[in-house]
Amino acid sequence: MGTKKTAGKGQELSFSRSKIYFYVFVILLFCFIIYYFAEIKGDIKLFIKVHPAWLALAFAAQFGTYLFNSVILRRLLRVFAPQTDIHIMKLFQASIVTLFINQTVIFTFLIF
Repeated sequence: MGTKKTAGKGQELSFSRSKIYFYVFVILLFCFIIYYFAEIKGDIKLFIKVHPAWLALAFAAQFGTYLFNSVILRRLLRVFAPQTDIHIMKLFQASIVTLFINQTVIFTFLIF
């Protein structure tokens, strides 16, 4: 359902819904960054002070959380749907999305 316009010399411009959503998201993100730039600058200063070993440990722990969650999901799928064979990488990606959304929704309700 995209609208196509000609941009000279036979080139077509395509404005699909997904592109419009993407551009609106980028503009909102840019406005958000500009509005909260002072706070972000403070976070960057704090990030620079972090000891690299603790940062690496935090990343490893977060990676382990997603990995173990995907292993649990795979085992549950094999118990309840034995014919299903979903690759662990797809479950890892699903684990990242579900844990992010679950934590974001709870945090949003705590704020408001």
